[in-house]
Amino acid sequence: MDEFKLRLRFALSLWLPLLAVPLSAAIVLVPAVCVYLRWKTAIGNSDKLMLTMGKFQMMIPREHMLRSALEMNAMREQGTISLLNAPGHLLGAFASQLVVHHANGFPDSLGSSLWRVLSLPLFAIPAWFFAGRGIDGLLLRRRMRLFDLVLSAILVLLSLALSAGLRFGLSESERASDEMLVSYISGFAWWSLLFAFPLSAWVRQRLRKVNTA
Repeated sequence: MDEFKLRLRFALSLWLPLLAVPLSAAIVLVPAVCVYLRWKTAIGNSDKLMLTMGKFQMMIPREHMLRSALEMNAMREQGTISLLNAPGHLLGAFASQLVVHHANGFPDSLGSSLWRVLSLPLFAIPAWFFAGRGIDGLLLRRRMRLFDLVLSAILVLLSLALSAGLRFGLSESERASDEMLVSYISGFAWWSLLFAFPLSAWVRQRLRKVNTA
């Protein structure tokens, strides 16, 4: 019982999702809050904040400053969030249609960037759990089953296929028209390695079993 409690306490299948979601949130929220605090100081007693960006100027009402800071940082960091949580695109594409019921796949009240940074970390939780399960298996904290081997192989091949398809299956002009493609390509390539942990753990445990037989 004590050994089981110890394994559960340090199970990466639980800790990876618990760490990945706050990390993604911090990447977006911490800079956004810093920007908001600077704006709050700059606006003083005025009702509107004037921002100058190159040749463009933008007026932000006081009551919309926090949301504007979040939206601006979401646009800046959506590539990082997409890379870290690439599998969330697969589940998110399906779940968004069920939950949002919108042709664009995101609520108009949030916009694509803000919806992406908010939803992808949540949709990627099962992927982080499975990757953590594989690491636990490599550390011999968890017994890997045939299901883990099969699912791991499928997800590795799927991730590699998506990464290669986006990289080599599109023309240069198509890739240039979508700035998020680099994050998708790198993200799925990165996750093909993470999804390989359960497969590697299964092989290691089988070899260990054969050597000790």
